[in-house]
Amino acid sequence: MTEPASPILTIGLISSYPLHVGGVETHLLSLLRYSDQARYRFVLIGPISPELTAQVEALGAQVAQWRPKRVTHLTSLFRLWHILRAYEIDVIHFHCPRAALMARPLTRLWRIPVAVTVQLPPYYFTGNGLINTPLGLWFYKKCERFVNFHCTDQLIYASFQVMEEARVLGLIRDDNTVFIGNGVNLE
Repeated sequence: MTEPASPILTIGLISSYPLHVGGVETHLLSLLRYSDQARYRFVLIGPISPELTAQVEALGAQVAQWRPKRVTHLTSLFRLWHILRAYEIDVIHFHCPRAALMARPLTRLWRIPVAVTVQLPPYYFTGNGLINTPLGLWFYKKCERFVNFHCTDQLIYASFQVMEEARVLGLIRDDNTVFIGNGVNLE
């Protein structure tokens, strides 16, 4: 008697920054190219250019457009929830700090397992207003620690130095954090 086939997992690859051509896009295309399509189905979610959409679809993945305006934009979170339900996403893999910080608390409520590839953490980014102050930086780090400890199943750091800095700052747990130099383990 043969064993039943494992169910195909649908993985949502999420970025809130425009994706066109570059390092993150090359990383995502490599992930799609070398993944076992008998085990995984992928949906790239974010503001995706027509050129990248064509490449993603040529590799057998789907694209769902999602354009959040800011971390606290509730309409964007509502839209993301509809995308996750429509595509029956089983696992989420975040590829940008804004989307990861924005949606991880809700994905925990929705009971969807989460992986995050960290190129640069959210507290590296500065802008106008509160984040430029010591209080703003403290707040960002507290938020990052909370979502890393309580709303993330797997953290994948692409930079050993950034990972060690986060460890020293007390922002990560050893049991859910790994270093993979290019962010993709092809084995």
